[in-house]
Amino acid sequence: MKISVILPTYNEKEGITDFIREILEVGGNNNLNLEILVVDDSSPDGTGKLVEETFKENPAVRVIIRKEKGLATAIKKGIEMADGDAVLLLDADGNYGPEYIPLFAGFFPEYDAVNGSRFISGGKMMGPQIHRWLSFIFSLLARLFLRLKATDSSSGIIIFKKDISNSLDMEKIFQGRHGEFFVSLLFALGKLKISFKEIPVICHPRSLGKSKTSLIKHPFFYALKVVKLRLGLD
Repeated sequence: MKISVILPTYNEKEGITDFIREILEVGGNNNLNLEILVVDDSSPDGTGKLVEETFKENPAVRVIIRKEKGLATAIKKGIEMADGDAVLLLDADGNYGPEYIPLFAGFFPEYDAVNGSRFISGGKMMGPQIHRWLSFIFSLLARLFLRLKATDSSSGIIIFKKDISNSLDMEKIFQGRHGEFFVSLLFALGKLKISFKEIPVICHPRSLGKSKTSLIKHPFFYALKVVKLRLGLD
């Protein structure tokens, strides 16, 4: 089985090459067939060009540099371009280490989709407590209002079989500049007759670069997305 690791990037020059090397090392040590798809939104700091130059001799690393901007559409592009049997969405900022890749891969082909949760036994969210509580409350509300199987609607780390994307309305799910697409994806997956599992993950604060998450704006956008999904407006 081939796994496509989707890494959306924007100004991640400081740590992206080391992170990709770690992914390749973990993949090699665990005999995984990986491709890494870096989808870069024309980063002003040259992230995409740096990855292209650094890994130009490695066919396992592919770079897509696009003029369009937005996390959701970048991930959509990566899924569409992926050659793998499964796609793994992973943050390029290192919130989740590459060691999760073989762990998630180990649940295939038994499950069609595996979501990472910070809110089940063994999971944890490091950093400011207010971030944890806002994420927990949002996920709880999303689960209650949308009747989701998932306990974590904003972890950002999930793996699913590539062919499932053929049954998803990709344009409808992957829209906007923020991470609210993730709850839309979980909501859409919940409507399909697929096997679904959650495993615990530990989320670490980024060590390099600048976070794109706004503590003020993003909870509002996430909550608005849940309301729209509940009312069938999105």
